[in-house]
Amino acid sequence: MIELKQNNTTPYLDRYTTDISAKVMSDPEKYHAYERESITRRIMVSLMKQIQNAPLLVGLPGVGKTAIVEDLARQLLSTSVSSLKGKHLVQISLANLMKSSDGESFAHKFQAIIDELIANKDTVIAFIDETSGSSLDAGNIIKPALSRDDLQIIGSTTTKEFHEYVARDGALMRRFDLIEVPELSFEQTKRVLSKVALQLNNGIEVTETVQDRIMALSQRYITDRYFPEKAIMLLDGALSVARLANKSSLEDTDVATIIHDDYHVPEYVINQTTDERLLNLLPRLKNQVIGQDTALEKVAMKLTNREAGLADTSKPESFLFMGPTGVGKTETAKQLALNLFGNAQNFIRFDMSEFKFAGTSLERFKDQLTTRVRHTPYAVLLLDEIEKADPEVMDLLLQVLDDGRLSDEYGRVINFKDLIIVMTTNSGATAVMNRDAKSDAVKEDKKRQANFEEQLEIALQSDGYRPEFIARIGAIIVFDVLKMADMVRIVELKLS
Repeated sequence: MIELKQNNTTPYLDRYTTDISAKVMSDPEKYHAYERESITRRIMVSLMKQIQNAPLLVGLPGVGKTAIVEDLARQLLSTSVSSLKGKHLVQISLANLMKSSDGESFAHKFQAIIDELIANKDTVIAFIDETSGSSLDAGNIIKPALSRDDLQIIGSTTTKEFHEYVARDGALMRRFDLIEVPELSFEQTKRVLSKVALQLNNGIEVTETVQDRIMALSQRYITDRYFPEKAIMLLDGALSVARLANKSSLEDTDVATIIHDDYHVPEYVINQTTDERLLNLLPRLKNQVIGQDTALEKVAMKLTNREAGLADTSKPESFLFMGPTGVGKTETAKQLALNLFGNAQNFIRFDMSEFKFAGTSLERFKDQLTTRVRHTPYAVLLLDEIEKADPEVMDLLLQVLDDGRLSDEYGRVINFKDLIIVMTTNSGATAVMNRDAKSDAVKEDKKRQANFEEQLEIALQSDGYRPEFIARIGAIIVFDVLKMADMVRIVELKLS
């Protein structure tokens, strides 16, 4: 219970806050913020200061800011420090205050809460989570009280929101004592996970081997969240799968189920090692795409180098396939999807001639692209006849190649880094056919090869490819003109 001054009531605190201390008191052992002891101590030091004693936790979403405050509430229950002893923690949700169903404005309700906190400053510490646009109004209300040390508040905000809202208000920022909360390292999270597993398992055995699998898969495939949250979420989901199947121990397959169902990662990718997927890639491609051995070897080598760590894995791998129509550019993209991701459904194709109209194409393409990639983040994305797209669409693709992500219309960040982006073009087809008519000796001449490559670049630029766009493409692959013997083999393959 909050110890209030005599004859004082707190209707707004009772209605619009959550009593963290009471929640923690019911089961103190549940509320340990493992690997965060130094930060909890730093908050306590801040609360005991005479000046600037309102700590503000700043960190990425999911790093455990709220868990740290709950751990603080646990420690306050038994502290012997006189200035903190008996202090009660309550949480204010600005989002709840924004609701207007009660007929009162946000500013009125927040001011009433601040007044009640001032009246009970000796016993109550307020925790404000989820700082957002509403914090602009909230900041103007709490600044005077903080400057007079009339109340104590612990704030929490994401790094992005801090820079968007708090850092812009210099007077507000000076009132807070900034405490950075970094993401836990892999090893720290592993230690946290072993302790959390004991709390969540409900009698289901979670071996160290399975914990290692959770760590590896959460690090590799959950890219929009941070440690320790993403590892704990994966553990919790996998335990639910195991309980549903009445299992006595958690298995790798339970973990893989969550990764597949919730994060759209193909089971083929989860269950095979990178070496297994790439080892047979080239011979499989050569069995299905006839007459393009040189092109296929370059593609396979590029993908192998990427998986070996010789490329920036925060961005998608990208190719521009050049050559005449009908030589196997699209078929290669389809076979890449099958062999890398195990399913024809992991193939996303856009005919870029449908997005050639200025003014209307950009938003239409962006909406369709983000929707499909969000549902199939592990795929080959084929952009057929890329040169026909509106220049604004090309600029959007340049952003994808640069950053490896896009935001959709709802503000969700869509990750493109696990895509293989294949763009096809007929630009330079004439140069390819002219070169094909030459003898092998001419083709192998280094000066003529350099001249051929220059012709291709000129052809690309004349068709609207900007130099900076060409520079962002991972590899330009030239597909040869098919020989009669190749066409006979293709017909036999299709007939079989």
